[in-house]
Amino acid sequence: MRNRINVMDYCMDWGLKDHNVTERDTPGTFTREEVIEFLGSVDVGGIELVHAYWDDCDPSYMAKLASDAGVPIRTYVFYSDLAVEPKERQSSVDATRRLIDRSLAMGAKLCMIVPGFIKEGYRVDEQRKWMIEGLSRCAQYAGSCGATLLSENIDYPPVRPFMGRGDQCRDICREVDSPHFRLIYDPGASVHLMQDPMEMLDQMAPYISHMHLKNFAPVKNGTQWKRTLADEAGKLYRGVLLDEGAVDLVPLLRKLRELDYQGDFVVEYQGEEEPREAVRENIAKAKALVAETGFSS
Repeated sequence: MRNRINVMDYCMDWGLKDHNVTERDTPGTFTREEVIEFLGSVDVGGIELVHAYWDDCDPSYMAKLASDAGVPIRTYVFYSDLAVEPKERQSSVDATRRLIDRSLAMGAKLCMIVPGFIKEGYRVDEQRKWMIEGLSRCAQYAGSCGATLLSENIDYPPVRPFMGRGDQCRDICREVDSPHFRLIYDPGASVHLMQDPMEMLDQMAPYISHMHLKNFAPVKNGTQWKRTLADEAGKLYRGVLLDEGAVDLVPLLRKLRELDYQGDFVVEYQGEEEPREAVRENIAKAKALVAETGFSS
């Protein structure tokens, strides 16, 4: 079994002229189309695209961009809030189904969903129940279309209370109870949740079918960084290259190898260095890491 090494277009966010997800003071130097062209030049098995960059584009246009670049679209990433009251559920489910259809239209059978955002005025457990009910229906639809719905242990603050920790992700997957809904393991997110990444892996292991590779380092006193994210205690971290951060990825991949992990490895970068150079370096580091831990890419 060969495990693909893929890369996200989100890695390039800090250098985009427009359509940025991360707010920045000055525009970058390249377009989203140039991102696809570049990612096709760095010898990866596929690309993971984020809907926020491409929501105004026809899927056929995106598929052509990827085809011209010589790289397949493996995964499409989108937000779709299913943590809504039952009276709003059908609308949210329908919106998610359209995004699954959109993913398939560009050739992506893996659909990463960020499935809910915490709202004031409702109990967290109540919102979580609504989200799981919506996910169950969407997973059933994905399966009927030949797609797989994926969610990760996410460090994004409005989603953390639902599924930031490994045990939360595991329990959601158990309750959705569908072979068409699986988990993305993101050990970098463990930094912000202040959870041991091996514990997180052990908790999520039965449902992991995809992995994101990124890393973070604590912000040192006296240094100024614009792109940071705080952990649960308020300590700031910044994105760094895979071998420069707080998470030691080697034992985690070795454990995954023992578990006969057969999914993709997706390079993600959230730092402020020149993104093209950072992506090249991270892909090289990812290939070395995968080889060192016994995988074939």
